[in-house]
Amino acid sequence: MEINTTAGIASGSSSSAASSGASLAQDFDTFLTLLTSQLQNQDPLDPMESNEMTQQLVAFAGVEQQIVANKNLENISSLLLVNAINASTSYLGKTALLQADTIENTGTGGKWQYELETDAYNVKLEVVDEDGFTVYSTTGNGATGIQDFEWDGKDMTGNVAPEGNYTLKVTASDEQATAIRSLIYSEHKITGVDTSTSTPWFAAGPYAVTQSEILRLSIDS
Repeated sequence: MEINTTAGIASGSSSSAASSGASLAQDFDTFLTLLTSQLQNQDPLDPMESNEMTQQLVAFAGVEQQIVANKNLENISSLLLVNAINASTSYLGKTALLQADTIENTGTGGKWQYELETDAYNVKLEVVDEDGFTVYSTTGNGATGIQDFEWDGKDMTGNVAPEGNYTLKVTASDEQATAIRSLIYSEHKITGVDTSTSTPWFAAGPYAVTQSEILRLSIDS
């Protein structure tokens, strides 16, 4: 089981607001020092206008309020990210249905589903290894819709195929030998979650997928 999380989420996300706050405090101290010097050295017969000083103080107050608002938004963003991480880790150990044609064979074969756009007169199913060699082939159901296909992990001579990734190839056509479009689906157990980016990625069999690519999620009985 592998879970990658982003360390120091709260402290990291607030660093920008904290840096801005420190810079503002330094600028404000400098402003007060200059203002004090001006007041001490101004001409009593021609004192400085208070409007300019008031405008500068108002500007500092506005910037300070914006920094506080940014800090609050960063804290909210951190909490949302933590919640997203907690939600994504709940996927571990569950089985995901993907639109994918490759499975991991650990010695017992695997299952696929294929979906035909229209009724087919001929349907050929081929299980292909990582080198592109067909280890098993058979005819399939040509009815429109989703059909199940289970491979027992053996080649055409009855020998157990080596472990590894295997791909299902579906070739379907009508009575005029016109090709019919098909979609292939497979189920994979989620064994890892990567939350190092804003979009969590899930390790499902030979695939790394996002939540939007998971068509169905189920718990093994």
